[in-house]
Amino acid sequence: MPYTMLAMRILLTNDDGIYAPGLWYAAHALRDLGEVIISVPDREQSGVGTAITLHHPIRVNEVPSFLPGVTTYAVEGTPSDAVILALETLMEGDVDLVVSGINQGANLGWDMLISGTVAAALQAYFRGLSAIAISIAALTDVPYKPAALLLKSLVPQLMEGAVARPFLLNINLPKKSVEEIEGIEVTRTAKVVYMDQVQEGDDIRRPYYWIARTRPNSETPLEGTDVAAIRNNRISITPLQIDLSFEGHAAEFQAVTPELLEKLKGVATLPDPWVAEGGEAPPWMARRTRTLRPLRGATPRLICDGLEATLAFYERLGFKVDHEYKDKEGQRWEVLLRRDSVTLRYARREKYTAAAATGFKRKARGVGVDIYVTTLNVERIFDEFKATGVPMDPELTTTYSGAKEFAVMDPNGYRLVFGQPGTPR
Repeated sequence: MPYTMLAMRILLTNDDGIYAPGLWYAAHALRDLGEVIISVPDREQSGVGTAITLHHPIRVNEVPSFLPGVTTYAVEGTPSDAVILALETLMEGDVDLVVSGINQGANLGWDMLISGTVAAALQAYFRGLSAIAISIAALTDVPYKPAALLLKSLVPQLMEGAVARPFLLNINLPKKSVEEIEGIEVTRTAKVVYMDQVQEGDDIRRPYYWIARTRPNSETPLEGTDVAAIRNNRISITPLQIDLSFEGHAAEFQAVTPELLEKLKGVATLPDPWVAEGGEAPPWMARRTRTLRPLRGATPRLICDGLEATLAFYERLGFKVDHEYKDKEGQRWEVLLRRDSVTLRYARREKYTAAAATGFKRKARGVGVDIYVTTLNVERIFDEFKATGVPMDPELTTTYSGAKEFAVMDPNGYRLVFGQPGTPR
């Protein structure tokens, strides 16, 4: 389906942070092609690869944009976090394209596997969206305009059906002006561009180390690779895929595996390492090395036609009113309900609709959707709920990963799924 001017919705991100010049060159170029929404780390996150934040909450701030009409979010997290939050929560409606960049510094060869710029594009591609990572092979005096002009010319062509969607592209430009660029080449990925170096220091109390990637690989890049294109002052466009499977040695490994299972089963029981050495298990073995945790801060915002009837239903299930919000007449229009680690937020429909009309931006979950909540006591909660006779699944379900869950139908048409994660492997 062809895209017309101003018809696209584009998510723009990077790994250089909110104050990176390349971000705003890209936004300026893409703004003429449609609606641009920016979601980026609030500071530089170069080299973090595909890291996502799992062990603490993530803060997001909507910040003033340097360009009118471009909604901008600064995320206290990684590039992947910024894209995940944008696509799953911050943006409403469909997204047509995700662009990551314009990055200060190249993302070439195998080095792109640790690139936050490429990782952000990957998160979009994982979700079935077309994505472009774009970088410039320069760290100082970076010429951003050629990359911005390239986006402005290339994106409409790609989105109008020149290639199948979704696509994933890694684009690199040489440190040259438009007039000095000698061509555009579709390339494959080269080997490592920079070798790791470890720099050792000492702060008197103890030694410390810096990992640096400043030593260039001395191998001559093969023609047709992204590195060779850049060295020849050409733009490199590398189509990527996420399947890392390698079939080249499959036959050799197939020859190794037939008797492997029998050998494995024939091995005598392997004692624990400390027992083999005549010792006892260390005390930390009695604890989990990874802690199962409920989702905190992710409070579903739900709407109902009858707040009092809803409260009565949830009181039967052991929920308590933790906080309530009243209007000027003293009537409750929104409440927070809690039990165990589960928190729900319910609002009266008419009050929520009136608040939304005044510019209230928080989005409620639509009736008929599944609401997933995480708890560490799912079996006990299941037994307690079942004793009340409320409409719910007759049995606990165990998923392939060992997670346990069951669902309850509430009087407003929501299906609440209570789940407990499986034990990490």
